[in-house]
Amino acid sequence: DLHLSIRRQRQMCIRDSYNKVYDVEHFRLFSTDPNLPDDKKLNFEIWYDKKKALIIKVAYKRMGLWEYRLKKIQ
Repeated sequence: DLHLSIRRQRQMCIRDSYNKVYDVEHFRLFSTDPNLPDDKKLNFEIWYDKKKALIIKVAYKRMGLWEYRLKKIQ
């Protein structure tokens, strides 16, 4: 059983690797169950372009900082 919390933090603009600007909302998705071991807890940050319905970037910490970024849309 996974207990999660999603929080909208702020609206902001970010650029992709091709210098295109996206108007995004920044969310955090994290586990709220205190009984979960640390290695099972989620802690994601998500940048979402609501107008285009695109996830621009996802970052999380597990054995280092990982990021997945949108590279190019055709």
